[in-house]
Amino acid sequence: MSERTFCAQVCRKEQEPFIGTAAYVDAWLLIEYTGAWQRSAVSSSALPEVVKQWLSEQNEALPRLRVQFIKQHSKPIDHPTCFLAFTRNGDAHLYRFSLEHYEDLLTLDLNDVIQNEQAYQASCYNQPLYLVCTHGKHDSCCAKFGLPIYNELVSLAGEQVWQSSHVGGDKFAANVLCFPHGLYYGYVTRSDVAHIVERYQQQQVYLERYRGQSCYSPIVQAAEYFLRSQTGNSDLQAFRLQEIRSPQTDNPLVFVSFLEVLSGRLHMITLEREVREVTSYSSCKGLWAHPVPYFHMRQYSIMDNPALVSAR
Repeated sequence: MSERTFCAQVCRKEQEPFIGTAAYVDAWLLIEYTGAWQRSAVSSSALPEVVKQWLSEQNEALPRLRVQFIKQHSKPIDHPTCFLAFTRNGDAHLYRFSLEHYEDLLTLDLNDVIQNEQAYQASCYNQPLYLVCTHGKHDSCCAKFGLPIYNELVSLAGEQVWQSSHVGGDKFAANVLCFPHGLYYGYVTRSDVAHIVERYQQQQVYLERYRGQSCYSPIVQAAEYFLRSQTGNSDLQAFRLQEIRSPQTDNPLVFVSFLEVLSGRLHMITLEREVREVTSYSSCKGLWAHPVPYFHMRQYSIMDNPALVSAR
């Protein structure tokens, strides 16, 4: 009997790139649900239909909203927990709400939370939150590689750790997310877990397994990775995205600049995005041809911020 093939093992062996592969999301609704997670966790769940309809409406109103199921066990619960995270560039917030019933979600005005942060200070969750994708019904790798990482994380961060439904990138399992910033890590092993927790507690990025920050588009995620690689600066607050320029539609080069907050200097990265048609295991369901983006840094430079220079 042949040994089973797991997509994450194949992709890791083939060194398929994971830089710039985080989902492009800046609002997250994390709902505790301990019932069965089918392949399509939310739509196939036993949530009341009125709640499913409300979730669909929220996705239409907020295009970069992502709804996740989370759990810490599979026992029935009386009062589900809900987290709402906003992972915007330089302005990340995380809120926790306790629900009497899932229908209580309908009273949550997501836009109001965005626009009136002060009114929700009592619901602020001021600790790191860690998610590990363990969604085995979506892809076998998520359970096989995710569950050991979840258990390891729990041993270090306890109640701050949750299992999550599909987060994207099964082939990069185990996948870990850190909130409120929406940091994605892939190919995480047990030896990485302590580093991820320690760095995040210090408001730092662990670059070795870094897929990207969800508030950025894929090209900016890649630019941020190269920026931190060049500078050795892993401080989450060190840089702010300034500008993205793509001069011509047929030009493969993209110019991304970041402001260094403390010095006011501009860091400019020129990237080329190459898409290769690769036949590989993008999931455990088998081999198939799919486009894989490769990001290459073509130039890196630093200059004083002209606005600050002229003001001196």
